[in-house]
Amino acid sequence: MGNFKPVILWLLLGAVYFVAAKLGLSLAFEQANTSPVWPPTGVAIAALLYFGRGAWPGVMLGAFIVNFSTGLPVAAAISVGIGNTLEAVVAAYLILRFANAYPFNSVNHVSKFVGTVFLATMVSATVGVTSLAVFNIISWDAFALLWLTWWLGDVVGGLVVAPFLLTWIRPFSVTWTSYQLLEIVFLSFLTLIFAVAVFSNWLILGQENYPIAFIYLPIAIWVAYRFHQYGATLFLVVISALAIYGTLLGYGPFVHESANESLLLLQGFVGVTMITSLTISASISESLKSYDELKEVRNQLGRAVAKQMTDLETAAGEINLAESVFNENFQSIMITNQDGAIIRVNPAFTRITGYTSTEVIGQNPKILKSNRHDKQFYDEYWAALVNEGSWQGEIWNRRKNGEIFPTWQTVSAVHNRNGEVVQYISIFSDISEKKVTEERIYHLAHYDIVTGLRNRVAFHDQLANAIVHAGRQQQQFALLYLDLDNFKLINDASGHPFGDMLLKHVAMRIKAVIREEDLIARLGGDEFVILLTDIKTSQDAALVAEKVLDEMARPVILENNEIVVTGSMGISTYPVDGMDADTLLKHADVAMFRAKDKGRNSFQFFTAEMNAQAEERLLLESDMRKGLQNDEFLLHYQPKVNVESGEITGCEALVRWQHPKRGMIPPNVFIPVAEETGLIRQLGEWVMRTACAQQKSWQLSNLADIAVAVNISGRQFISQRLIAEVQRIIEETDIDAKYLELELTESIIMENVEENIEILEQLHDMGVKLSIDDFGTGYSSMAYLKRFPIDKLKIDQSFVRDIATDPDDAAIVNATT
Repeated sequence: MGNFKPVILWLLLGAVYFVAAKLGLSLAFEQANTSPVWPPTGVAIAALLYFGRGAWPGVMLGAFIVNFSTGLPVAAAISVGIGNTLEAVVAAYLILRFANAYPFNSVNHVSKFVGTVFLATMVSATVGVTSLAVFNIISWDAFALLWLTWWLGDVVGGLVVAPFLLTWIRPFSVTWTSYQLLEIVFLSFLTLIFAVAVFSNWLILGQENYPIAFIYLPIAIWVAYRFHQYGATLFLVVISALAIYGTLLGYGPFVHESANESLLLLQGFVGVTMITSLTISASISESLKSYDELKEVRNQLGRAVAKQMTDLETAAGEINLAESVFNENFQSIMITNQDGAIIRVNPAFTRITGYTSTEVIGQNPKILKSNRHDKQFYDEYWAALVNEGSWQGEIWNRRKNGEIFPTWQTVSAVHNRNGEVVQYISIFSDISEKKVTEERIYHLAHYDIVTGLRNRVAFHDQLANAIVHAGRQQQQFALLYLDLDNFKLINDASGHPFGDMLLKHVAMRIKAVIREEDLIARLGGDEFVILLTDIKTSQDAALVAEKVLDEMARPVILENNEIVVTGSMGISTYPVDGMDADTLLKHADVAMFRAKDKGRNSFQFFTAEMNAQAEERLLLESDMRKGLQNDEFLLHYQPKVNVESGEITGCEALVRWQHPKRGMIPPNVFIPVAEETGLIRQLGEWVMRTACAQQKSWQLSNLADIAVAVNISGRQFISQRLIAEVQRIIEETDIDAKYLELELTESIIMENVEENIEILEQLHDMGVKLSIDDFGTGYSSMAYLKRFPIDKLKIDQSFVRDIATDPDDAAIVNATT
């Protein structure tokens, strides 16, 4: 709809339609809603052709307002408005379907436009007159006459107004010459003189002489010829206006005693004049277009002749160039006659095949046949060559020395002027190196570079095929998911090259104990998967698992080092444990983790219980993430009491989880999950910040100044962010560092001792209190222990519980304190 918004366009179009209708009604002879010309018809058709058929609501709006303003009832106004709108929609559709949005540049399109207007306006006349009769506004006796005048008024309106609007709305840029301006003045003078002669009372030429009105026809032809559609449509609007105005005043050849007769004569004059002018201007446009095309053809012909002369001068050079291309081309070129006999080859042919031109000229190309392709291949080859004139593809040929090699070959048929095949040209290149590269790329994409086993992508494809095959044959198979135990420690201690050698050795040992038809792949890291095809029972999978684990457990000697590596294995079976690859791998993975939990160096079959536990862990992890965001965790503070005085000397912050659905969850349930997933860092930071804020709150409330102890996990402690994190929390909560006590387990600080001493000293220098929790359960070296800046030792409860009854426990506690 151009640059207009739909509603604005509809309102503007409705307003224009209304004004045009009022103009048409002002020209009515007798009937209230008939006129010699109905301009809204042309307005509506032009609008739908220019803005698109989506502009029809504007036509409907204008038609309804016009009809309602003439005194029609609302229902009648709507009904007549529908007829007016359908008229424009039908006309626009038919014109676009069979002609053009601007159908005045072609005589054929003009005739279709005229026919469409005659046909489409019948819709408005039929719907409109029928509506007036149905609503008892006119009698049925007047139906035929009113229908005819209504229809002709719409026809004239469509033929006069639509071409004028569609023409003059187009870009108009003309520079008039003095002669053309003089011509326009002269034509305007003639038009005025004829208007006075035909449509006034100054002369009597036009009275009762209908044919005299066609004195304007030569002028219309002149205008159409000289000024084309712009002049023709403008001239017709002016002539129509003069004829209607004169007839309404009672002057001119169309004035008769019967107003209807006057109306019909006037409409016929305007229609004939408009059709003639449009046809002539379209014919002139076509002639000018043909002239321009002929002129362009002549120019092209001249250029072609000039080019041909140039081509003749350079033909010899091009022949020499073609010969050079033929001889110097790195691709083999072979030319045969229509019977397939070789008539010429280039030097590259000799270099690639080993045959000289003397050896092959007159021979059939079959001398290169490798026998690697079957009859169907050659049938398709010749079918393409015969039906399409060319063939292209990969083909294996044989050199003179008998070596078979792959080529990429294009064969084309050469035809003479009669369409007969006279030669065949074969161009091919040796793609041996390309094939090797492709195979290398395929191997890199589908095989593990360390072990040479299939990788995850290739194994997934093989597993998918195994599922399809097993489903068709109603067989079962097993997946054995193997993860090496403590491989990371070996890799870190001995280096990645040593780890790679170990992985190769493991792969060889696994291959040695499985069947040839079974598949093995390395999924990544230290994870392997074995596909046991067509097993009878799960016991078959168990036997293979035992063999693999036994074989792996034997010592391995690498670089004069004896290594013992074990594995944990999970087993899932098809179709019991899954019907698709992802499910089977997932379930085998879950079973493998259960084997690790059970002590490692063992295998476990997948069970639904394992899956439920795994899903429960995933759900707990997800809920924990939401809980940290939704502030579902809280702290309980356990006081530290002096047993002699009963005084509270401090407290320990204990985290709890108030789950919105499951209630209070104890720490022994969610802390292990937090440790495994790394959420313990986020949770630990929240605990420290909340505990410090609480301690500050107690101080501001004038309660006792006591330190708050916070447990630090191993993941928190080894994090490089711990020092900065503690410093930031102390500053944010504005507490004295001496009121924050960090508790670490004995096992944490005994790993990477030198680094840990440095971290503890930095914390101690900040003023933070440090204590060792569960002391006595680890393997602390007293030499190291005395170097740690520790403020407190919390003896493990296993020693304290029986201190009153067990002398050994009492001695240990006394010695420690």
